[in-house]
Amino acid sequence: YETALTLVIASRSSGELEERYKMLDEAQTLLREFITTKSKHPKLYAARSQLGNLIVERARIKVGEAKSGDALALKAEARQLYDQAFKECGVLEAAVSKELDLIPKVLNMRDREEAKLAERRKQLRADNLQTELLAAAIREEAADTVPAGSKAWTEYLVEAAGLYDAIYKKYRSRLAGLYARMYQGRCNHRLGRTKDALGHYGELLDQPSTPESFWNLKTKTLRLAMDSWLDPQQRKYVEAIKQASGWVEAAPRSTQRSPDMLAIRLSLAVALQMQAEEYEKRESR
Repeated sequence: YETALTLVIASRSSGELEERYKMLDEAQTLLREFITTKSKHPKLYAARSQLGNLIVERARIKVGEAKSGDALALKAEARQLYDQAFKECGVLEAAVSKELDLIPKVLNMRDREEAKLAERRKQLRADNLQTELLAAAIREEAADTVPAGSKAWTEYLVEAAGLYDAIYKKYRSRLAGLYARMYQGRCNHRLGRTKDALGHYGELLDQPSTPESFWNLKTKTLRLAMDSWLDPQQRKYVEAIKQASGWVEAAPRSTQRSPDMLAIRLSLAVALQMQAEEYEKRESR
């Protein structure tokens, strides 16, 4: 199982298309073997979820290929893969929910067998959350396989935003739930609903900055929020400058050159340019 996950991660950094497919094929073989031989293993559903993720990885490769190949055909293939993966998520969610329903709501933790059931329930809920996040991501990414602004594009993003919203409401006290809120904001930004997006981002930016996992969440959120503040519909460059300047100044030196921080710095430069242009316009009057 762990080897398969390593192969999937490694495939993303490989520059050779053939090598990427080879790694995914190997990972798929290992996962199928794990599922067949470890039917009682606690990570069975997680392995099945990773099989769905493999389909998504193949779809992502197709979308990448579409940038320099037959875009229409390759995106159509990617869309079919995304739809297949989404259906797999639905089947998996149903299986996990069925097993969860069989576990009593109240368990005696002093009883060894019931304590095991409690651990199993915890694992099942984690598996279910992972699958729900994957399903929402699939719908969001599927929007890249159709023309931007089209009816299908809008439907994919609206559905994704709804799925992320449902996850946030179920898991708002967990980090994964907060990330779902951030992704919901990202979908709304793409849909042109920048006010809604900024509302979601604002909730997350009001979270504490510690521990480090929250710092990382807020950094990623600020990166997205900058795009919404600087959107032509908003032009809230003053807020963008205020938020980004403070964050860059407070960021640890070790994080200053991370992709998220560099993106925030670039957006800050754009915001300062917008402010300067606005000042020049006022002066010319």
